[in-house]
Amino acid sequence: MKWFLYKTFLATLLLVLGLLCLLLAFHSYTEVRELDSWELMTVDIVSSQVRKESGSKGATYCPNVKVGFRFAGEARESELQISQLPCSPIKLSALNTARDFHVGKTIDVYVNPENPSGVRFESYSLGWGFYVTLVIGCFALLFMAYLPSIKLTKASKGRD
Repeated sequence: MKWFLYKTFLATLLLVLGLLCLLLAFHSYTEVRELDSWELMTVDIVSSQVRKESGSKGATYCPNVKVGFRFAGEARESELQISQLPCSPIKLSALNTARDFHVGKTIDVYVNPENPSGVRFESYSLGWGFYVTLVIGCFALLFMAYLPSIKLTKASKGRD
């Protein structure tokens, strides 16, 4: 009876983990896929700095890059989304990213035509987070499917 409860609990846990991971992977995929409907344009960087964010697990450093552009005849300024995970616990990494996007530099970006404040860097793509969550989600679901076929050995039956 205990073994059945353990397997049921583990199967439920793996199902939830697998589905959450696949949901996160799907969300990352749709963020990149929606760029097909966004407008590609050239913009100028108007400010570039590093922002420190403190959380329960310590400080992270995020490059904060603002771009200026004209969209539908209006002058606009917006924060650039460089990647899906731009922040780093290593300050030097964020400083190097901010240095790559120095003030006055001209870059290509995607602008959301429905919400022009949504601006993503031209090379915005699926990061390592997508692949990690996809693999973990698939393995969790595969192991959950394999779980019912696991039998107790004779040595462990006496402990159950």
